[in-house]
Amino acid sequence: MDKIMKIGMGIHGERRLNPNYLDYVKQIGATHVIVFMPDGDLLPSAKNGGVWDLDELKGLCKLYRDKGLVVEGFENFDPKAYYKILLDEPGKQEQMDNLKRNIENMGKAGIPIMGYNFS
Repeated sequence: MDKIMKIGMGIHGERRLNPNYLDYVKQIGATHVIVFMPDGDLLPSAKNGGVWDLDELKGLCKLYRDKGLVVEGFENFDPKAYYKILLDEPGKQEQMDNLKRNIENMGKAGIPIMGYNFS
């Protein structure tokens, strides 16, 4: 089996939606991106730890695809989405269920990797 190397880059902050920056990422040879912390600035449905809307995820993938890039994964969750889990507070099961739905929606949108760190 042939192994394929993917040239990727992590993207965070306001750069995640900056068309000029995405052009730069492509120009330096990257083909794939890891998008850091999908929050309400990136996905409106993520405000206050909400469940990521499938159409928003697909739209984000299209934005990157139109720039010649593939969203290979997301890195981390917004802390608003998991602080009750981390602190063992009431409402932790709802947050866990929401995180599961986020991962399911990522899969449906074609985003294969979720990196996380609940520290």
